[in-house]
Order: sequence, then C-alpha cells, then structure tokens
Amino acid sequence: MNAEFHYYVTYLLAVKAGFASSDAYKIAYSSQYVDDNHKEINIYNSDEELIYKNVLTQNYNVLRPAEELNNIYPVYHFVPDETLSKKSKRKDGCLHILDTHPDNKNVNYALHAALKSGDPYWIGIASHAFVDSWAHQNFTGTLDCYNAMPGSLRSMIMDLGHADMMAEPDHIGHIWKDKRLLKEMINNNERFLIAAMRLFEEYLVFLKEKEGLKNKLIKEIKKHIKFAFGRATKNLFWNLCASHAKRMKSYHRLSVLYSKLDIHQYIKDEWINEALKKLKIGNIYKWHDKILYKTSHWYLFQNAAKKHHEFVWPLIKNKLDC
Repeated sequence: MNAEFHYYVTYLLAVKAGFASSDAYKIAYSSQYVDDNHKEINIYNSDEELIYKNVLTQNYNVLRPAEELNNIYPVYHFVPDETLSKKSKRKDGCLHILDTHPDNKNVNYALHAALKSGDPYWIGIASHAFVDSWAHQNFTGTLDCYNAMPGSLRSMIMDLGHADMMAEPDHIGHIWKDKRLLKEMINNNERFLIAAMRLFEEYLVFLKEKEGLKNKLIKEIKKHIKFAFGRATKNLFWNLCASHAKRMKSYHRLSVLYSKLDIHQYIKDEWINEALKKLKIGNIYKWHDKILYKTSHWYLFQNAAKKHHEFVWPLIKNKLDC
C-alpha cells in the first residue's frame, strides 16, 4: 500500500475509532513513514562524535546484503505467518514458509503488542505491517523465485517481494493480474476494504467501544470508505490522476465529518526536518535541540521502530534461517 492508505485512510480509521486527532496523526504519519525511512542518518555531537543512528524500515537498494534486507522487508512489510500456511491458491501448488497472508497470527501479535503499549508511533508501524499483509499476500519479503511473475521480463532481474508487479499491488482503485494464482484477477479495493475494516475493528477493541456502538461504527465507516475508494479500474494512469484526486477530496471531507478537523497534509521530510539539521557533507546531521530532541516525532518513531523489530524478529528469525 502507498501513502494514500497508510497515511490518509489510516488517519480516518484512527480518528473515527476514537483516538484523539493528535494521536491519530502520529499513528497515520508513522504508518506511512515506515516507507519513507530508508535513508541512513548519522547524528554527531559538537565534538564530531557519532552519537545516534536510525533504524531503517524501508530499502530501495536491492544490492544491500541479504542479512540487511531480511531485517527490513519481512519485519515491516511482508510479515510471514506463524506456521506454514496452505492458504495460497497457486496454479503450481507451491507453498513457502515466508509467504505473506492477510490477517496472519504474527501481524496480529505485533499489532496487539503495539496497542497494549499505548505508543502511537508503534501502533502506526504495526498498523502498516498489519494492512500490508493484505496488499502483499502471496509474496515473500526475500529474494526468491517464489515471487516471480510468469511472463514478466522483470522476473529475470529481481524477485524481491512484488517487484515484478512494480507498485500495482499497492494502489487503491487498481485491478491487476497475479498470473501465479488460480484466480488471477485482483481487485485492490476489495482487499483494502477488508484490511481497513479489520484494522478499524482492532482499534475499537483497544479503545473498548461497547458492542452496539462498535457495530454501528463499523457499518458506517465501511460505507464511507467503500464510497471514497470508488470503482476500481485496470487503467493505472487514470487511477493515479483523476481517480486519485477524487478519492483525496473524499478523505478530506470524511476527516472534517469525523473530527471537525481536516487531515494535515503528509510531508515525508516534516518530522526529520523538525528534529535534525543536515550538514553539507554526506548523511551527517545534528539535533536542532540537544535536550528536547527526545520529544521529537522523528526520535520517538525511531524508538518505536526498534521496539517493533525487537518484537517481530524472534517470531520470524528461524524461518529466515531455513
């Protein structure tokens, strides 16, 4: 999924569920920032000593060592199930221990742990992994021929995640083909609506909404989100232009309806620019404030990303060693 879901839709789900708008913003921004936190940041003090490094939650350099890639993709984007799942309906009948399946036990464990912690930054990170289990289903977060798409020239180059399909599995409003499956045609709106409702349900359970009100809220937001998504199409260009603009207007209207506040526009460098100042040479940074940096969104996100890794890694490490 991309920023449209991870930030805007997640914000709507959080604020409608009952999170304060300030926490809903932290949850939504953290959810999307998982995809934008791909740059190594080295922070130095006035004596030019390295005092802090960030943890990467995304990677766009596939030439990194496999060990580094394994610490990113299966942890934050392609979390595999607890046990070998037989849910994949592939034409070749193949199964994979690292296959991603929607709503699997490990993404649920992580989301429940994050919600229990009450940390909105970790809730956002875990929410990202949770809903990605729908968008990334039937792919692994590793370099593996299991991910190869028949007939794709890209299969000759890179079989990492859904690289063969580029970003097609991530777009709201898009219909595409997964030629490995018995049922090839994939409607992202159908997948993403289920993901949205499941995430919303988890938020409601955490916030202890009464059963009667919970059912009413689920029915209401499902209707709103389904209408906002609109009709899915195979025309990716149309989806990324006119259709996308229409959906964004709907999200802004729903935000005002739910919280009387419009959604703050997502700016990917906002948190890092608030916390750090970049020096002219390389990825070298200093804190804007040597004392208050620990209260910055960026620092708190990094701490939450480490917590998420520490929680998920023991669940999947043995699988990666197979």
